[in-house]
Amino acid sequence: MKSTQLLAFTLGALLTLPALAADKLRPGQWEVLMKMQVAGMPEISAEQIAQMEQFGIAIPDAAKPQVFQQCVTPEQADLDKPDFSGMDESCQIQNYKRTGNKLTGNLSCNGEFKANGNFEMVLVNESNYQGQWVMTGSAPGIGAVDQTTRVTGKWVKANCDAGVPIYGK
Repeated sequence: MKSTQLLAFTLGALLTLPALAADKLRPGQWEVLMKMQVAGMPEISAEQIAQMEQFGIAIPDAAKPQVFQQCVTPEQADLDKPDFSGMDESCQIQNYKRTGNKLTGNLSCNGEFKANGNFEMVLVNESNYQGQWVMTGSAPGIGAVDQTTRVTGKWVKANCDAGVPIYGK
C-alpha cells in the first residue's frame, strides 16, 4: 500500500506542477491540493478521517488530500507552454494541447513504472486552477495501478515564504 501511495503522489506531483504555467497566472505562492482515488479504496470524507484519527486509527495517506505550497516565478507565469523538464525521463507527454485556459494531453511512462493516462487542467482565473488525470498501469511489487487524481490550486500571496519550493527546482 505504501508503494502505491508513493507512486500515486509522485505521479500526481509530476503532472500537477507543470500545469501551473498553462496560461497567465499570478506569480507568487500557490497552495495545491491533490485528492487521489485509487481503484478499490473507498472514498472517505475529511470529517470521517478526523473522527477516526481521534480514536487512534491510522488512515492511509492516499485517503487524505495532499496539500503543499509552491512558488511560481514571474518568468514561469509568462510561459506559453509549461516546462516539463522536471518529469521522470521514462515518462513522455504526448498530444499536448492548449486551448485558451485549458490544457489537455496524454502521459506515457515506460520505465520501471509502466502506465498510460490523460490529463485536463483548467485555469479558472489568474488565481485558481483545477484539473484531473487518470492513470492505469503496473509497477513491480505493486501490481496494477488505476487512479484518478483531482487537483486544485489557489494563489496565496505575491511573495513566497522562505523554504517554499520554486516550481521545477
